[in-house]
Amino acid sequence: NLTDGKELKVFKTIEEGFNAMIDDLDSKKKGETTTGLNGDSTILDLTSKYAPKDDGKNPMLKGNDPESYAKSILEYLGIEKNTPLKNIPTKKLAEAMIKVESPDSYKQLFNK
Repeated sequence: NLTDGKELKVFKTIEEGFNAMIDDLDSKKKGETTTGLNGDSTILDLTSKYAPKDDGKNPMLKGNDPESYAKSILEYLGIEKNTPLKNIPTKKLAEAMIKVESPDSYKQLFNK
């Protein structure tokens, strides 16, 4: 996640946040983060780390459903659930995640 270890990072612009997301996803795909993710990980692996299931204790996890999140991303990208991250263009993956997370930001970024 895009955190400083305690809180979610806040970016000055949507574009800045989107570019940071791309960098973060690239690092995850390369296995360069502490998440344990790499190029062979799947979308569900990613969403389980990126937006872990609501445990009822941590307010940052409130409402998280990694399975539903993964399904929405897979539908947007038109790919199978076992597709490895290394086979998904990072910018398209970030675009799908923004579409699911923030439709208004998606519209601003992509005029769709």
